Parts: sequence; C-alpha cells; structure tokens
Amino acid sequence: MKARRFDARKLLALVFSLLLCLVFSIPTDFLVNAASSALTTIPVVQAPYSIAANPATNLIYVGSITTNAISVIDGASNSVVATATVGTYYGDVRVNPTTNRIYAANHFQNYLSVVDGLTNSTIITLPTGAYPSGIAVNSITNKIYVVNTNPYGLAGSIMVIDGNTNSTVISLTAGYFPVSADVNPVTNLVYITNSTGNSISVLDGNTNTITSTIAVGSSPAGIAVNSNTNRIYVANHGFSGNSNTVSVIDGLQNTVVTTVTVGVEPYAVAVNPVTNRVYVTTDGSGGTGINGPNLYVIDGNTNTVVGTIPLLDASGGITVNPITGRVYLTLAHPDLVAVLDDCANPLSVNSSLDENFVELCAMRLIT
Repeated sequence: MKARRFDARKLLALVFSLLLCLVFSIPTDFLVNAASSALTTIPVVQAPYSIAANPATNLIYVGSITTNAISVIDGASNSVVATATVGTYYGDVRVNPTTNRIYAANHFQNYLSVVDGLTNSTIITLPTGAYPSGIAVNSITNKIYVVNTNPYGLAGSIMVIDGNTNSTVISLTAGYFPVSADVNPVTNLVYITNSTGNSISVLDGNTNTITSTIAVGSSPAGIAVNSNTNRIYVANHGFSGNSNTVSVIDGLQNTVVTTVTVGVEPYAVAVNPVTNRVYVTTDGSGGTGINGPNLYVIDGNTNTVVGTIPLLDASGGITVNPITGRVYLTLAHPDLVAVLDDCANPLSVNSSLDENFVELCAMRLIT
C-alpha cells in the first residue's frame, strides 16, 4: 500500500472550515457586541465594481471597471494598504481564504488573473471562454468556477479550474447569458444565474455535471449562498414578470420557497451566515425612494425586509466578512467603498450615505 502524501493545503482548508464552524457556534449577541460600531466610507480605485473579503486576513479586494487595478483594504484600519495590478477588468473578484489567492475576471481580454494575497502580485493568467463575468470559489476543494457570459445569443459556459495546478478541469455549457455564480462548500453545489433564461443552473462539484435547472424571476443577476441554512438568494433584476424581487431557493429541494419584494432593479447580493442577514443592492431607475439606488436588508429567518439604506449611487458589488460582521459595498461614481456593521436588531436607517452621519442599529457613524 502506498503511503499517503501530506497535503498542507487540505489541512489548512480543514482548519479554516473548523474555524468558521467555531465562529458560527458563538452566540450572535457576542459577535455583535464584539464588533466595532464604526461605519465609514473609503476612497478606492476609479469606478469600483466587484468586491470580496478574505475573513482569514481581514483584507477586502475591490475591482475597477475602468482600470486594471484592485484596491486592497485593511479591514482593521479601513484604509487602502496596497494595489494589485490585473488585466482589463470588468467582472467578479473572489477570494480563496485557505490558499490566500484572489481571482479576477478580465472580461474584455478573456482570461482570469490569479493574485497572490501575500505579495499582491499576479502569479499567472489563465485563458477563459468569451467574456468571463462571475466567479465562485470553493475553499475546501480549491476549485474555481468561472462564468463565461458569451453575449452573442449563444449559451454561455462555466469553467472548472483546479486551484492547485491552475489548470482547467472541464468547461460545461451553461444557460443563456450567465452572469454570476456562488457555491455551497458544504454540499459542493455551484449555482449559476442565467440572465436571459430566467433560471439557475446547478452544478454538482463532485461530478462536474449540471444536475438541475431552477426557474426564478426575470433576468436574475447577483446570487449568494448561505451554507449554514442551505438557502440561495437570487436578485431578479429585470422589468417584466417576477422582477424587483429576490428568489429564495431551498438547496435541498432545488425549489423556490418564497420571493421577497425589494426596490427597482436588484443586482448584487451578499449573505452573513452568522446573523442570517441577506444584503441586496438595487440600481434604481434614476429616481428616489423605491425607485432609487438602495441597500435592502432581509432577515433570512423570516424572509422579510427589515431595513433600507439609500445609496449615493448604484452599487456593483457587496460582500460580508462574517468574522468581523462588517458589510462592504462599492459606490462607483463617488469611487468609494461604504462600510457597515451587521447587527442583531432590526435596522432603522432613514438618512442617506451622502449625509454626515448614518444611524445603524442605534450606532452612529461620523464619516
């Protein structure tokens, strides 16, 4: 019998998974009380778009739609501490906290940049399909899933990349105009939004096959998975049919269990698995109130909107660090990242982020 080779990355993945389980077992009140009450805005790269947090290092990565730069934010100081250079960027940026690798989709050059989180340098670029957009990372299996939009009326594709070898395992046909993806590392299932197909493709990471298609609302865009509850949240961005809603999917049955009404043109979605809060940004139609850009906060226990925060501008990306309880969202035209604190109590926010203060769960911010 051959001796097993020691695999440090698998051990690290296991340790990190156990750390997250430990964090998730801590009472929510403790996490909320331990988190800082600060909320602020941080100047970043021009036209910030996608954003991702590494809970292991407390670093946040912000991609730009007009430059080849990624701002690196220190979550402890709320300041930009480095800039990583990638290709012509317009797509997702995602992190593997186990390997400390950052992945950026170079939408117009058809490749994926792999960045070393220790040096903030690009270590390799990998060819993709036509117009890569969404990325999902399974930190346990170290597999990276790249959604290729292919906007020419043909079905898009999803590439499976082995993070250990930086090589393509397989490329699969997805639905029409796929735009984003997320993964449940516990079930090893990947969920891809098909914008013109009004559906979600489910990819089994064990077999690398599309096993199911789930009908959702009009023009699904952003998607986020809560691996604790096995719920998937889909922003239905379109104008016709079941639009301006969030579809809630039961990951066990692959069925939509309810829809939550939000504002006009919901786009980006993020989940805090510790508090079971879901964050959804809306682009709006140029107006104010429900017709303007907003951040909606959904209680995952009741599937109801518990707070609404008016935004300066439409947000292309949002992410959560579940360990610190911080929520980060990009604001493109002011070139800012807004930082909020997740809370156990319902949100009551009536003031806009362009004012000098915002009250969030009875906590005050001075910008």
